[in-house]
Amino acid sequence: MVLAVGLLAVGVCAFAPATGYAQPADQPEAPGQPAAQPPAEPQPPSPEEEADIQAAAQAALNEDVELRELEYRVNRLKEEILKSKRNLLNLQQTILSGPIAQARVKIVHHNDLGGFFKLESVVYFLDGSRLFRKVDNGGDLDGQKTIVLYDGMMQPGDHLISVMMTYRGTSGFFNYVEGLQVQLKSSHNFEVQDGMQTLVDIYGYDKGGWLADLKDRPGIYAKTSANRLTAEDLARLGAEQGEVPQEGAEGQGGAANPQPQPEE
Repeated sequence: MVLAVGLLAVGVCAFAPATGYAQPADQPEAPGQPAAQPPAEPQPPSPEEEADIQAAAQAALNEDVELRELEYRVNRLKEEILKSKRNLLNLQQTILSGPIAQARVKIVHHNDLGGFFKLESVVYFLDGSRLFRKVDNGGDLDGQKTIVLYDGMMQPGDHLISVMMTYRGTSGFFNYVEGLQVQLKSSHNFEVQDGMQTLVDIYGYDKGGWLADLKDRPGIYAKTSANRLTAEDLARLGAEQGEVPQEGAEGQGGAANPQPQPEE
């Protein structure tokens, strides 16, 4: 009886469902597949590669520094140019029509040469700034015997007028005269005094006469004169200083500040 009960218990256990989870058994690797390899660790660069990397980084750094230094120099140069332009403009305003100017100047060009010569071009500079430039076109320069270059206020003190004239020979009888060109340069200092009106006349003239060599005959000379301004003149100057300067026509003056004129 005891033996029968034991056998029954063993049978029941054999056919009873398992209450736990069975652990999967290790699956054998499929034949023909390589075994998985662990990831390779990164290798440090060789000394040569390390030197190349450092050299490239240093070169990039040097190039960046050079570019920044160049940019700094360019900006400084721009600032200096702008500062110089402002200083030059202020100086021009002070010299030519400063608020304390109580003097008037008139500058006149005279073409008195004539004869075998035609005035081909003329350029005037006042205190280093171009005051007047003209190239003859169909006689519009040579035909004007008198041109008012400047007529207005000017700061008292010493000033410089410079001129370049080009004459060309002209003759219907002598061929050698037609090819003759004479270039003249001259500079003249003049003083502007407070309370005075100064007249500066610049002449292109025949300095040699008929007996001189033809190429030596053209010349330039200047004449300066001054007279004291009246009370009416001083009042007019004060009124002109309070007005906004208007740019006059080329060769007619009239502007309080002679400005550089465009190239023709």
